[in-house]
Amino acid sequence: MEEQVNRLAKVFEEQKKIHEEILVKREEFQKNNAALFATHESILEEIGKLKEAISTDAIEKFGNTGEKKLYGGIGIRVMTKLLYEEPVALSWAKEHSLCLKLDSKAFDKIAKTQEIDFVKKEEKVITTFPAEIKIENETNGEDQ
Repeated sequence: MEEQVNRLAKVFEEQKKIHEEILVKREEFQKNNAALFATHESILEEIGKLKEAISTDAIEKFGNTGEKKLYGGIGIRVMTKLLYEEPVALSWAKEHSLCLKLDSKAFDKIAKTQEIDFVKKEEKVITTFPAEIKIENETNGEDQ
């Protein structure tokens, strides 16, 4: 055991040195590539702003037209969120011989298809983005 403890102490020291070396190299890498990291961060911010603007427009268009499949593969998904107090739902489930403990997944399935007086349904409209944006080629009357 003594030998193993001594070996463990040496391995811990090795790991500590390697970890410190990695931190130094990582910092050097980040310094040497600061412009690249800044550009990447800027692009991520722009993506976030564009997605937010597209999402707002997409939800507005869906509200006006009901259309869910939009330009570039952007889509609309309407999700139903169930709002209820768990103790009331548990009491209901017990009355209907469903459980001794509330099974939220099972209860949600039932509540989505049946009207239960204490459950409120809240629809949430979200925008979906494809992994790859499909841009439709615009033709100007010429054969390609």
